[in-house]
Amino acid sequence: MPSLDTRKIRAAGASLAVMLPHGWMRYLGLRPGDLGEVIANGDLLIRPLRKKRTHWCMGKVVRDRE
Repeated sequence: MPSLDTRKIRAAGASLAVMLPHGWMRYLGLRPGDLGEVIANGDLLIRPLRKKRTHWCMGKVVRDRE
């Protein structure tokens, strides 16, 4: 489900927030309160922070070691 989308940045109290669609949350296995890693180096990248990562390699699911 890799995708590129435009999201609106919204006010959330004294901070700003980006809302993620439910389908993305389900695909990534995320729940409210989960941690994410934010990388800001001219671009802004937000990705899930997990102990174990799951990815596809040659048609098979591969899990990183802890």
